[in-house]
Amino acid sequence: QVRLEKEHTASLHKQLAVDTTRETRGRSIIAMVSTFDSVADLCRARQWKAVVGQVRGDPAIVKHHTSADGAPTLLYIACENGAPLIVVKTILSADSSAALTPCGLKSRLPLHALVASNYQLVDTILTALVEAAPSACRVADRNGSLPIHLLCQKPNISDESIFTTVLSSYPEGAYVKNLAGYYPLQYASENVTATKKTALSALDRGTLYASISKMASLRLASEHDDRIQALTHEHTLMMKKVRSKLTGQIDALKDELAESKKVAHNLEDERKATVSSHREELEIAIKTEKTIASEMENELRSELAGEQLKNMELLEQMEEVQTDLEGKLAFNQSELEAARSKIEEKMKYISSLESCLERSKESIILLIKEQNDMKAAMQSQRDVLAALLGRKETSITEAGALAEKLTHLATEVGVASRETADKTSIVEDDEKEVDQ
Repeated sequence: QVRLEKEHTASLHKQLAVDTTRETRGRSIIAMVSTFDSVADLCRARQWKAVVGQVRGDPAIVKHHTSADGAPTLLYIACENGAPLIVVKTILSADSSAALTPCGLKSRLPLHALVASNYQLVDTILTALVEAAPSACRVADRNGSLPIHLLCQKPNISDESIFTTVLSSYPEGAYVKNLAGYYPLQYASENVTATKKTALSALDRGTLYASISKMASLRLASEHDDRIQALTHEHTLMMKKVRSKLTGQIDALKDELAESKKVAHNLEDERKATVSSHREELEIAIKTEKTIASEMENELRSELAGEQLKNMELLEQMEEVQTDLEGKLAFNQSELEAARSKIEEKMKYISSLESCLERSKESIILLIKEQNDMKAAMQSQRDVLAALLGRKETSITEAGALAEKLTHLATEVGVASRETADKTSIVEDDEKEVDQ
């Protein structure tokens, strides 16, 4: 699964890279097309300096053409619009194959476009195109017309070298008919301009060039035939020698093959004998090994039985130990429960002692307050007694009444002191219990 995921991821990355490359290439083609169209528009506007600058700055512009669709190349457009020599040479230096690229509905080359244009034909431009592609003079358009046909139809050509340049590359073109059934001589005869005289003179020389070319072709053909016959004879002799040599080698190889077969047959017999002896030895060794293996098996089985008995004893011991451990665990759990109950009782007793202590503290605080109150009362009574002693000279009746009051007050003080002593003893007992 991981390998498949990796392969899927790799294929996705690869497809992404291909899509990116295609997108980049498409963008570059679109940019190139737009640049090509702008340069083509400059050619149609005959702005030749700008065209030369664009082509020299980016020579790849010239190579953009779709000859399968019949789209015109930049060289075709330049020749069609009467481009000067520097423009033609600049484009040819960037892409010389454009001179042989057919364009347009008539499937014409730039040489056809130059000859058929409405501009004055210049010999140097024509010579540059022919030198770049001499075979262009042999190419006919869809009408079957060669460049020489178009030259004979073009008006006002007084320079015979123009015809000579085309005919020197293809002299036989003077004898070629187009699809309309016309020879270049017929077009030259029907031309009423200065082209007629120039074309007829050039075609006469072209006929001479064609004759010379034909004679040279015949001479070269005869020499070629003699050479071919000599080479054929040499080849035949060489083949005989090689055949005889190979026959001897084949016979020797056949003898070697027969001897090799004999050796192989002998080796096969030896192999069979060796195999049979090895087979017997192997059977004996197998029997011996089986005996040893059976003995070892019996020993291992006896040892295994002893080990099983030991394991059974160990299992019984482990069960006894487990039973003892379970009993001890149950006893420890019961003791733990008892200890927990005792701890809970002690916690309850401690909480009750804490509550008693709180109550004792409150009672002690109350007793302290009562004692302070009694002290204040006793102080006031002492003040009263002092006042009464100061007034000894009062009447006996008042002294008797005061004596009664004092007696009563003494009785109350004794009772209060006894209650205080009792409460103090109670507090001391509570403190002892808290300490315990």
